[in-house]
Order: sequence, then C-alpha cells, then structure tokens
Amino acid sequence: MLLLAMWWDIRTHHIPNALTLIGLTVGIVIANLPGGLGWQKAVFGTLAGLLAFMPLYLFRLLGAGDVKLLAALGAYLGIPGIFEVALLSGLAGGLLALSIALFHGELKETIGLMGKTLANLPWQFTSSSSTFEPITVTSSHKLPYAIAISIGTLGYWMLKH
Repeated sequence: MLLLAMWWDIRTHHIPNALTLIGLTVGIVIANLPGGLGWQKAVFGTLAGLLAFMPLYLFRLLGAGDVKLLAALGAYLGIPGIFEVALLSGLAGGLLALSIALFHGELKETIGLMGKTLANLPWQFTSSSSTFEPITVTSSHKLPYAIAISIGTLGYWMLKH
C-alpha cells in the first residue's frame, strides 16, 4: 500500500481513495486473523490515525489522502503504534521539506514562513473572529507526503524489530 501510495503521490500529488480503502479493508481482515490485533484495536488504530493528522489537514498542510493513508495504517498498527508512526512521519516530513527548500535555494524563506506561522498559530485559536486563516505554502515545490509516511513507517518497523 505504501509503495503504491508513494508512486501515485510522486506522479500526481494525489493518493486515490480506492487505495486507502483497500488498504484499510486488508488491515482489518489481517487484524481478525489468528495472532492479529483484533478488529477493535484495528478500528481504534484507524480512528487514531485519522485524528493524528486531521489538524494538519485543517491547516492545509497535508492533503486528505495523506490523512486517509495514515488512518489505513492504523488498522495494521493499532494504538500506540500509529502515534509513533505519525511522529516519525512528521520528523521525516520536516527533514524532507527542509532538504527540498535547501536544494531549491528557499531555505531562508521557508524558515521565515515557519516562524511566522508558529508565531501566529495561537491567534487562530484565541481570536474572536469566525474567519479561519489557513497556513499558506508559497513554494511551488510540493512534497509528496506519502514518502514521509513511508519513511516514518519504516523507521517504526526498524525500531520495533
């Protein structure tokens, strides 16, 4: 599932719903096999994966496909595994984004944007205004985030084995 998600994300900057739905279904089936997580842990892992990346989607830092991909992984990993993958994926994504910015000569601009975003983030939650201001990315160099999720998953697997 991760290899296909990376391939699609690199080529189209989109992860198909069919891929994540099939991955989720297979994960729940595997969870019900002898020695598997069990369907309850698979479902809770899926919900945890969905919730872990939802704030990043709401701030338009990730696409819906990235959120659904992590949710599908939750069916395989359960809790707390999916949170560990989310953390490792975030670290991998940050390093990849900084590497892309450095490669394209946009590191200073990217770090400035990150600082501005972090400084303004508390106002998003405390402002009495009902308007929501999404975080905007000015670079034209998008990171196919399925790569970061795959690296995070590989890192999790390596740490566990």
